[in-house]
Order: sequence, then C-alpha cells, then structure tokens
Amino acid sequence: MKKHVIQYSIVQFLPYPDRREAVNIGVVCFCTKTSRFKFKLLAVNKTGRVNHFFKTLPKNIFKHTIQTLSEELNRLTLMENDKVLSNSIFQELIRPRDSLIRYTDISVLMTDDYQKSVEDLFNDLVAFESNTYKKNHDAVLAGKFKNFLKQHHIETLFKEVHLEKQSIGLSVAMPFFNEENSKSVKPLSFMKQKDANSLIMHAVNWAAKIEVLEQAELLEANKHLVTYEKPESNYESAFEFALEALDKTDIQLASIESEAQINGFLNFH
Repeated sequence: MKKHVIQYSIVQFLPYPDRREAVNIGVVCFCTKTSRFKFKLLAVNKTGRVNHFFKTLPKNIFKHTIQTLSEELNRLTLMENDKVLSNSIFQELIRPRDSLIRYTDISVLMTDDYQKSVEDLFNDLVAFESNTYKKNHDAVLAGKFKNFLKQHHIETLFKEVHLEKQSIGLSVAMPFFNEENSKSVKPLSFMKQKDANSLIMHAVNWAAKIEVLEQAELLEANKHLVTYEKPESNYESAFEFALEALDKTDIQLASIESEAQINGFLNFH
C-alpha cells in the first residue's frame, strides 16, 4: 500500500497564557497528497488531567473551549477537497496567536493508514495509552477501587483532594479521602515495574510522603490504607521488602483482592 506524508500538530490548552503552561488535549493532521484534514480531541468529560494540572480553573472553561474548538475543526473538514485552500487553512490554523488554544510546530510522518495514524498520535501524545509510554497502573488500580466503592454504594464518601499546608508549600494529591473521619486510601500498583529497584522505590516514595504528611499534621498514618496489586514478574523478595517499608509507617495494607480487609478498614458496614 502506498504511503503518504502527513503533517501534524499537537493541540494544547493553556487557560492562563501569561504563564505559558499547557496540557495536550488533541492532535490535528493534514495529508499533503490528498488534502484530507483530520483531528481528534479529548472528550468533553475527560477533564481529570486538565483539572489536576490547573487546580483553580473554573470547571466550565475547558468544556466550553473543547466544544467551540470541535465545532471549528469540524468546519475545516468540509474544506478539504480544495488542495490549495485546505493547505492554507491548515497553516493558518496552527499559526501562533493569543488564545486559550496553542498548536505546536508541524511534525511529519509517513503512513499508509491515515486514520490509524491519527489514533496512534492521539494515544501517544494526549492519552498516553500506547505501548510507547508506560501505562499508569496506579490510575488503573484506582479505577478498580472506585468500582469497589460503587458496588458498596459509598463512592460519594471519598473524594480526590490535595492535602496542603500552604505555610510550607506542601501539597500531596490523595486520590481517596473521607472528610468526615479523615480516612484516606492510596491504590499502589506494583505491576509492570521495569526492575526490582523501581518496584521498591515505588513503595518507598509513597512511604516518605506519608511520613511527611503526618509530620505536617495533615494525615494520621493509622487512618491511611494502601491497597495494592502484586507484581506479575519474579520480584517476590523486592515486593516483600516494599511492603515492609510501607508497614513501618503504621499505615494499613490490603490487597485489592482482599474485600474483607478493605471492608474492615472502611468500617461502613
């Protein structure tokens, strides 16, 4: 199958242009041979990364921006039959300007499957879900734990928060926190660690955060649960050492498979 050259640019969202901080939210692509224009953007409800990056952003700004942008890019797809016009439009689209949206400089690649290339670029550069990038197994495990809470009808009792002490500049994201009894949960995955040292440090880094949070009086270690999943590889000794490092902080530990232990910690039954 004949390959074609496509140009592409990453779509970035920067709600505070003066700070020049941006998060990738999509890709736009143009095939110079066929003049076909394609794009893919984050879904309007996929606000987790944006909200985490811009913690004080009013919630409707990203939604309104992505909707307006999608309408604009859909209009451009209607002009792709005119080779000269569509190329000019693509160049104008990515031109730097003062806006909540920024486009990166053009990159190029060769492809024999245009649509698949758009999907691959989006997964690589925006969703981080391709094999090119390490999958966030902690986030996947957090999804499993959230489903566990839903099954027991207590998902509304735990919220993602940032435990902060502004006087010293400390801020740590806590994925599940119950304000009423100050209990917190961190799903910690030991899946797909590249080596034994990485596995151990994954635990040690979180243990250090717990100690700092307790010292800052933002968290009580005995009210914190690390729910974990075991590694698939042959790192048994490293995994045992990692659990021991966590256990020394006086937190509670429970496998994601151990419903009885998790229920005992939650104590909502």
